[in-house]
Amino acid sequence: MIKACLFDVDGVLIQSIQAHREAWKIFAREMQLAISMAELEKATRGYSTSVCMQNLLGRDLSEAAILRHVQHKEKLASALFKPIESLTPGIVPFLTDLRARGIKIGYATNTERANLESKFVGTPLPELADFIATATDVTYPKPHPEIYLKAAQVLGAAASECLVFEDSPPGITAGQTAGMKVVMLRTDYNQMIAADDVAKVITDFRELTAAAALSL
Repeated sequence: MIKACLFDVDGVLIQSIQAHREAWKIFAREMQLAISMAELEKATRGYSTSVCMQNLLGRDLSEAAILRHVQHKEKLASALFKPIESLTPGIVPFLTDLRARGIKIGYATNTERANLESKFVGTPLPELADFIATATDVTYPKPHPEIYLKAAQVLGAAASECLVFEDSPPGITAGQTAGMKVVMLRTDYNQMIAADDVAKVITDFRELTAAAALSL
């Protein structure tokens, strides 16, 4: 029986992928990185921004340098992103229906907490969550399962009682490693993951009712 539904943010609750993609392209040009678009996306998709910086610029970066680069990249993305226009179709009715059924709702994102609030401006998403976990709140970001296990613990649900909604390969791995069923939102980033590898594949939340999700 499902007691809690846990949602990634970027690419699941909100469609911010294009803004982040463009921000990373601008950042790479500014840093004069000799990297293809495919390599750039592989290095940055689904990881915390701090880990992305290490993927791109090296593991020997100081914490101060990482923070400086992260703040700059997030500023680029924020300039390109309009939260209220980027809600994933069907997500608000879906979350509202889950709450009406007594299901606990958690958000679990590799985004640092300081960068999360701007993504929710003007949306009802904060009020629809019982708990929000960010990269700031855990020692190990996705693909490690820590963030999903922490959310489950806070919400009072066993891993087997949680349903995860994810789009990125690291996030899907995190949910499955935590022992949870995963619903995947299909994107051009996760074509390598077969439908049989997850509980359900959807394009957006208009394709899945809360009742159907809870029966998976």
